[in-house]
Amino acid sequence: MLLHLLIKDLKRTRRNPWPILIFLAIPLCITGLIGLAFGPKASGGGLGKIKVALVDEDGSILGGFLRSASSQGEATDHLETRMVTRAEGRELLRNNQVSAMLVIPNGFTDALLDNAQPPPLELVKNPAQSFHPAIVEELLGTAAELLSAAARLVRDELPEWRRLIQNEDRFDYLLLARLITETGNRIQAVEDYVSPPLVSYRQETKPGEKADTPGFNLFAWILPGMASMFLLFIGDGAMRDLYKEVRFRTLDRYRTLRTSLAPLLLAKMLHALLVMLAGATIMFGGGALIFGIGWKEPFWLALLAAAFSLCGAGVLAVVASLARTEKRADVLNSMLIFGMAFLGGSMFQPNALPAVIRHYVSPLLPNYWFVEGIRQLQERGFHGSIPLMIGGLTMAGLLLAGVASTRFNRLLQEGVRE
Repeated sequence: MLLHLLIKDLKRTRRNPWPILIFLAIPLCITGLIGLAFGPKASGGGLGKIKVALVDEDGSILGGFLRSASSQGEATDHLETRMVTRAEGRELLRNNQVSAMLVIPNGFTDALLDNAQPPPLELVKNPAQSFHPAIVEELLGTAAELLSAAARLVRDELPEWRRLIQNEDRFDYLLLARLITETGNRIQAVEDYVSPPLVSYRQETKPGEKADTPGFNLFAWILPGMASMFLLFIGDGAMRDLYKEVRFRTLDRYRTLRTSLAPLLLAKMLHALLVMLAGATIMFGGGALIFGIGWKEPFWLALLAAAFSLCGAGVLAVVASLARTEKRADVLNSMLIFGMAFLGGSMFQPNALPAVIRHYVSPLLPNYWFVEGIRQLQERGFHGSIPLMIGGLTMAGLLLAGVASTRFNRLLQEGVRE
């Protein structure tokens, strides 16, 4: 009996697959639009090379130094600078050909060497991009801090360095040797702090894993949140089929053959679970094909999806059993799904929420653990908390399924009518 009921529901879904197909297409489209809006995707899932227009109105050695530093070593893998005029830089920004324009104003180097307040460096960010201009802004802030620290460190020698650099008649090698010695002595005093730096990082790789594995993938960060929300919508449609059985009087015909409602309720739960699992497979598989996402630990990702589907189906079943009517279930479940998506990290990071919600509400929601689990798998690979997440979601799903079954059984025994 259970198998026949499940097959009937699956055939009904096959005859009208459009609602599910729409809920599968929407998260993939949203993921693609957000990913493209927030920055280009380089091969291998990185953020791509950052293009910067450099306007040197100062005509000093600083502009040449910045250009030289960005065209050597590992900087060439991430930065591409182009020396232009201010008008050319604005044109490049309008055409979305650069992420930002950096302007070194006239008199900047002279003021810096005179121990005076130099005019501020100008940074014009491209409003059509988000990640790359923000990175340029952070890099410029770091460079300004380094210049400020260096100026304070060699403050006494700066005027003589300026005289040495600007002396066009005769280069004073003796002065150069003295300045190198004095400046070197000052730098020597901070050697213990900067060589090697007190703060550093190291990228660890697993045995057999290449060190140049793909890094951060924006699409892999967005898709789990979108998938968690729309999987709940898919499961909601499957669970509310029970009220359609009441409306179409098929429940009355069923009760003339069977006294126990357990097979019918279990079939509805299994139908919602299978539909959500199929949706998760299509969304994450499609994400890998469309956006080039390399899902790490696919076995544990599949277990997370199965546990989340079970827990999500249980939550939706409980709410549907409390609604008592199909229209009320439609409203309540939709409000619940949007609320869970908002508070649980499906739409954006829970860190942006108030602390009381972030610490006491978000961790109670199944989509929070599902999204965080997938993101942790992508960042850190498998670790000990992943089985705990899967076990917690599974136990919560079974408990909620039991509660929903009891509620539905009592509700249907009493009789449900519009």
